[in-house]
Amino acid sequence: FNHWDIASGDFLNPFTGTTTYVDNISKGVVVPFSEDFEGPTFPGLGAVNGASQPIILPDPTPGATNGTDVLSIISNSAGQPWQQAELEFQSGFELDLTGTDKRVSVDWYSIPAFSAFIRVDNRIAGTVPAGTAEVAHPGGGWATLVFDFSTQAQPSQTGTTPPDGIYRDMYFFNHWDIASGDFLNPFTGTTTYVDNI
Repeated sequence: FNHWDIASGDFLNPFTGTTTYVDNISKGVVVPFSEDFEGPTFPGLGAVNGASQPIILPDPTPGATNGTDVLSIISNSAGQPWQQAELEFQSGFELDLTGTDKRVSVDWYSIPAFSAFIRVDNRIAGTVPAGTAEVAHPGGGWATLVFDFSTQAQPSQTGTTPPDGIYRDMYFFNHWDIASGDFLNPFTGTTTYVDNI
């Protein structure tokens, strides 16, 4: 409705005809949408510590049930256990982890169950340099995982204070182990996919 009045709890009368627009309607209380890899512009991508360059590609999973384009997360057996795929959010779509709600949802595809691990870094505003979060992926294909950055998953690297800022970069790891709180070693290279951050 364009003509509601909060102060009176009723519709405005008289009123003037108006045109408004809406977009990106979402449900829930996770951090607002940041990236779905559908364009028309795209985030920066990179890889370090032996990971392969992540690629935006049409959903290659059976039935392509998660939309048009997804991001590959490819690790290699010859790389470091902490190898990572890197995403640099587009300007204006950085990840805002200020405030008390620090949950971020990510659609993540994996056939085997594994410990999904994310780090956010390169803050452009705020006080805490980095944040880490982990979720157990059940395997079997696509799963919507909710990462809670209110507790640091890797305090040995980030400290215990939760991230509190606006972050430019998100790093994805295929070889974390929730049980030990460290990276798996030895490990086998794997390919997973993410979407709808």
